[in-house]
Amino acid sequence: MIDLRSVALHEIGHALGLDHSDDTDAVMYAFYGGPKPNLRLDDVIGIQSLYGDRLNLSYSAWGPIPGKHCISVAEHSDPYAWDDNYFCSDKDIGAQWSMSGPIAGMRCTQIVEPVDLHAWSDNYLCVPTSSKWIFNWRYDGPDQGNRCVQWHEYADPDTWDDNFLCGTQLPWPW
Repeated sequence: MIDLRSVALHEIGHALGLDHSDDTDAVMYAFYGGPKPNLRLDDVIGIQSLYGDRLNLSYSAWGPIPGKHCISVAEHSDPYAWDDNYFCSDKDIGAQWSMSGPIAGMRCTQIVEPVDLHAWSDNYLCVPTSSKWIFNWRYDGPDQGNRCVQWHEYADPDTWDDNFLCGTQLPWPW
């Protein structure tokens, strides 16, 4: 009996641009050899070679996250403990933080909480113009359909609990 799920997974691989694999355990192996319900390393490497690997974004209100590339997102004019907050990613995406307006020559996203009156009007997260990342700041909950990271300084009483940086990673290389 042929496992239709395994065959469909193999055919979806072709639709995404994958060729056959020499790895007999891979979903993309040329010949049916029984059920293969899970992707193998060779399948994942093939997809990543076409579309890039998934980059995870995160945020910490307690210092940098070990093993990640982190940038400080301090706001020195805010009295509520913003000196230990970090925006992090698995890899260096060239992000920079500014407390004094957009950085010239970079694509910048304003980070603001309208209820917080402690100088948040001139804070920006910036990435190189060649970055695959397009960011969107939300102070009213996450943006459905995009990857979002909550930014929340728990010591700040000014409604930071619904603030999210949402991002879309463009699939094509420049």
